[in-house]
Amino acid sequence: MLEDVLFKGIKRPKQRKKKELQQDIKITGEMLPQLESFVDLRTKCVFKSPRLVQKVVIPYILNGKNICVESFTGSGKTLSFVLPLLELGIDRRVDALVLVPSDCLGNQIDKVISEIENNFEICREIPLAPTKGNRIVICKPEDLLNDSKYTLSFTHLIIDEADLMINKNSSGLFKSLSTCIDLQLATVCVFSATMNKEVERILEMFKEITKIYVSNKNSISHRFVFGTKDNIKHLSLRQIIEDGVEAPCLIFVKDVDTGRKLSQIIPNSGSFDGQESVLDNFRLKKIWYLFTTDVLARGVDFINVKSVINYDYPVCKTDFVHRAGRVNRNTTGQKVFTVYTIEDFNKLWYVVDFIKENGCRVEEHIEKIINKSKKSEIKKV
Repeated sequence: MLEDVLFKGIKRPKQRKKKELQQDIKITGEMLPQLESFVDLRTKCVFKSPRLVQKVVIPYILNGKNICVESFTGSGKTLSFVLPLLELGIDRRVDALVLVPSDCLGNQIDKVISEIENNFEICREIPLAPTKGNRIVICKPEDLLNDSKYTLSFTHLIIDEADLMINKNSSGLFKSLSTCIDLQLATVCVFSATMNKEVERILEMFKEITKIYVSNKNSISHRFVFGTKDNIKHLSLRQIIEDGVEAPCLIFVKDVDTGRKLSQIIPNSGSFDGQESVLDNFRLKKIWYLFTTDVLARGVDFINVKSVINYDYPVCKTDFVHRAGRVNRNTTGQKVFTVYTIEDFNKLWYVVDFIKENGCRVEEHIEKIINKSKKSEIKKV
């Protein structure tokens, strides 16, 4: 096969048997029948059958219900709101606003829409006037507040990756939405892989909202790798790759400059700093190892990622959840590696928490480091 030719020379582990994706669902609020098949929709897409989040969510949007959806990274959230919007547009006018945290995610949503036959105008800037036809406006919250000088009447408000946009520093920004959007006229849909207290407070702005939680019960395969100190941990990265990590592989770093420097010493690698061409090369497997910041941990669609390496330690548990989630689009035994140094000892606990929650074994020496760090913190107090 072509893939085998592309990766010839890479030491690859034996092929594992495919595991079925095991998911669980919890709904708080109104219950609606699930969508059984895409055949039930007049809007035609290239996908054969809906994923669980799509089966559950699509009927709520079709019936004009306010929803908050928490579902793991890679579960198919984007299509779960794009498809019903396009479906509704067949019979009536739809003017939807999709709020995203970054232009990169906006581009991804734009691409998903363009791959499905539709009669919608797609705008990446705030419109100056209402439309008589169907329209989807994709923008960042700050663009909306900066550019809109009057109250906009949208039929739908979609907030994607909500926890990335709504936090202690931005909760006031979202409360200001009511000044430029008539929330009483819009169907509100909030999506994210994780939630926080600030998101919960914002949800209080919306009436009769149904909460949908989709969890992934498949355990991840994870390994900690000791990088000693920051100035020499690149040696640990090279060792991981030489030992035969499966490619394509996403490698997360703290900033673009770090990614650029590392891509110069790792063969068949590239660094992402916003160019779509780099993403295309990674998807086509022209690049085996892609260095990126957390901007690619959210929303952007990858169906071929086999491994994730956390070269720079994640700042918080939420960041780790999204990084690790990049391999969830395949269920064939992918692996997540986390490089840690002496400076990271007191931060190991939040990654370990997530690993345990997902049924993955934690190495004994890591447990000892965490216990020792806790004792040191107590002594300081």
